[in-house]
Amino acid sequence: MTSSDERPFGRTVIEDIIQYICTTEMLLEIAAVLTFLIVSKLQLHTRLLNQLKPRWFGYK
Repeated sequence: MTSSDERPFGRTVIEDIIQYICTTEMLLEIAAVLTFLIVSKLQLHTRLLNQLKPRWFGYK
Protein backbone atom coordinates (compact mmCIF):
# COMPACT_ATOMS: atom_id res chain seq x y z
CA MET A 1 0.00 0.00 0.00
CA THR A 2 1.40 3.41 -0.94
CA SER A 3 1.63 6.10 1.71
CA SER A 4 -0.74 9.05 1.50
CA ASP A 5 2.22 11.38 0.73
CA GLU A 6 2.65 9.83 -2.73
CA ARG A 7 -0.94 10.43 -3.81
CA PRO A 8 -2.07 13.90 -4.91
CA PHE A 9 -3.73 15.81 -2.06
CA GLY A 10 -6.89 16.67 -4.02
CA ARG A 11 -7.56 13.06 -4.84
CA THR A 12 -7.45 11.96 -1.21
CA VAL A 13 -9.89 14.70 -0.21
CA ILE A 14 -12.28 13.69 -2.98
CA GLU A 15 -11.96 10.02 -2.03
CA ASP A 16 -12.61 10.89 1.62
CA ILE A 17 -15.71 12.86 0.63
CA ILE A 18 -16.98 9.98 -1.55
CA GLN A 19 -16.28 7.51 1.25
CA TYR A 20 -18.09 9.75 3.73
CA ILE A 21 -21.12 10.16 1.44
CA CYS A 22 -21.32 6.40 0.84
CA THR A 23 -21.08 5.69 4.57
CA THR A 24 -23.69 8.33 5.36
CA GLU A 25 -26.08 6.98 2.70
CA MET A 26 -25.63 3.46 4.06
CA LEU A 27 -26.33 4.63 7.61
CA LEU A 28 -29.40 6.57 6.43
CA GLU A 29 -30.71 3.48 4.62
CA ILE A 30 -30.18 1.35 7.74
CA ALA A 31 -31.92 4.00 9.86
CA ALA A 32 -34.81 4.16 7.38
CA VAL A 33 -35.23 0.37 7.41
CA LEU A 34 -35.11 0.25 11.20
CA THR A 35 -37.62 3.09 11.47
CA PHE A 36 -39.94 1.34 9.01
CA LEU A 37 -39.71 -1.93 10.95
CA ILE A 38 -40.37 -0.21 14.28
CA VAL A 39 -43.32 1.76 12.90
CA SER A 40 -44.90 -1.28 11.24
CA LYS A 41 -44.41 -3.27 14.45
CA LEU A 42 -46.03 -0.47 16.48
CA GLN A 43 -48.95 -0.29 14.03
CA LEU A 44 -49.40 -4.05 14.34
CA HIS A 45 -49.34 -3.82 18.14
CA THR A 46 -51.85 -0.96 18.24
CA ARG A 47 -54.12 -2.87 15.85
CA LEU A 48 -53.94 -5.92 18.12
CA LEU A 49 -54.50 -3.77 21.21
CA ASN A 50 -57.53 -2.11 19.62
CA GLN A 51 -58.99 -5.55 18.87
CA LEU A 52 -58.29 -6.83 22.38
CA LYS A 53 -59.24 -3.69 24.32
CA PRO A 54 -63.04 -4.21 24.18
CA ARG A 55 -62.69 -7.67 25.72
CA TRP A 56 -60.41 -6.42 28.49
CA PHE A 57 -62.88 -3.75 29.60
CA GLY A 58 -65.95 -5.92 29.15
CA TYR A 59 -67.40 -4.01 26.18
CA LYS A 60 -69.42 -5.83 23.54
